[in-house]
Amino acid sequence: MAKARLLTEAFLHAVKATDKEMEYSDSKVPGLRYAVQPSNARSWVYRFRMHGKSAQHTIGRHPPIGLRDARGMAQEAAVDVAKGVDPRARKLAAKAAAKEAAAPKLDGIENVVTAYIERYAKKQTRERSWRECERLLQREIVGPWRGRSLAAIRRSDVKARLAEIADRGAPVVANRVLSALHRLCNWALEEELIEANPCTGVRAPSKETPRERTLDDGELRALWAATGELGAPLGPLVRMLLLTGCRVREVSKARWSEVDFAKAVWVLPAARAKNHRTHEVCLSPQAIEILAALPRFEKCDYVFTHGRAPVNGFSVAKRRLDIAMAAQLDGAELMPFVLHDLRRTVATGLAKLGVDLHVIERCLNHVGGTFGGIVSVYQKHKFEEGMRRAFDAWGAHIERLATGAEAAGNVVQLRDAALA
Repeated sequence: MAKARLLTEAFLHAVKATDKEMEYSDSKVPGLRYAVQPSNARSWVYRFRMHGKSAQHTIGRHPPIGLRDARGMAQEAAVDVAKGVDPRARKLAAKAAAKEAAAPKLDGIENVVTAYIERYAKKQTRERSWRECERLLQREIVGPWRGRSLAAIRRSDVKARLAEIADRGAPVVANRVLSALHRLCNWALEEELIEANPCTGVRAPSKETPRERTLDDGELRALWAATGELGAPLGPLVRMLLLTGCRVREVSKARWSEVDFAKAVWVLPAARAKNHRTHEVCLSPQAIEILAALPRFEKCDYVFTHGRAPVNGFSVAKRRLDIAMAAQLDGAELMPFVLHDLRRTVATGLAKLGVDLHVIERCLNHVGGTFGGIVSVYQKHKFEEGMRRAFDAWGAHIERLATGAEAAGNVVQLRDAALA
């Protein structure tokens, strides 16, 4: 038991740490102790009894709490004990209140969006999805509604905002914003941040129809010639899109370590595939020739690159491609298309070549259609031989279009100086 003495500032500074914890009791305020640890850490504690049991209330460190303040806090604790109030509970409540006051309120729309992205979207969706969701919400919702409480947003507010977006000539963007906002509000509802989802019952501002654009043979011939003018690495990348039917983000981030030249296979890992399933792409001789002509950079495993990171700038490249294609068409009108339409073009072209539907779906790494439902559980055959024949036939077809060659048997060298 610590011996009581009148504590002074001089004593507090003079007392030395020992190899065990020491406590010095203050005779002026009963229960106040000055504790010195072997590490020389010093603190104030208040010892008391409540409901017949001994207890300790930690006041805080010395410094910054000096003798005078420690005595005052100990006396306040003594008053609490006399009233039957545990001083430790008061301290915990004060800490919780301070933490709550310092924490950002999730009432404002900007804070709700941030919390939704960090707590839910990043954990439950792919990076590309949550980044696009964040971009839409920040630009189209947080921007005009900053400072407003999400709980105060009504259905009329949502409809008015969507109308503003649609009226500026972006009806599809308005649809995407409604979808993103609806998911955000559903999450907020589950988190009890709002009592009702203001998007419930709101119709999409515009009707969307599935894209049906495919490129005909003349356009494919123009495309191949135009990619030669585009140059590496974007020109070869577009040609690989046409020869493999893969998505832009899948091809643009291809790595040399994924390509097996001996087997003529490119293994698209599940982590980068849209359906999260590994896809073995059979490479036609034309695709192999394109890859073999590309330069390799030290310490960079990406196939389509300038030497450090995966190639980007597709919007600028697409505009250049359109101009070059229009020139190849000799004045004929080039109907608008996007690079993803090449994937549909491949599927349509394979069908015209007589490839079975189930093989086409495997070539495109589809999990629905023929392989949907119960079939996807039990049907594990990959149809490698059929896929190989399909891609080789498609590559030969594109080659004939590009060169005007009549014979289908021999492979004509297609390497362009512009693509080397």
